[in-house]
Amino acid sequence: MTTSIPAITNVLKTSPSLKRVSLSLFFIIINFQNFPIGLANWAPLVRFFSESSVSSFNLHIKTPGSQCTTILTSLANCADLMKLVDKGVLVITPQIPGERKVSQCA
Repeated sequence: MTTSIPAITNVLKTSPSLKRVSLSLFFIIINFQNFPIGLANWAPLVRFFSESSVSSFNLHIKTPGSQCTTILTSLANCADLMKLVDKGVLVITPQIPGERKVSQCA
């Protein structure tokens, strides 16, 4: 199932009793060799986590092959996301345990 961040935001606004939410994001970088890590814009994701009434998010990252390190490095370089991690609002994991249908970060 594919759902946009704005659609998820609307669901969370109508479900104020949710305390913990798990999201699985699958990333594919088309031109992987020339991906500028520093130019990734994580602001919509930061805003999504920051403005939600949910107190805890688990963000599961899935990518094909060797792109995982690139994505995780990019996420780690986002100071605002790391502030959410430090506050305990956000936990980033490189895979969903037990799910092996696609190539995942290891």
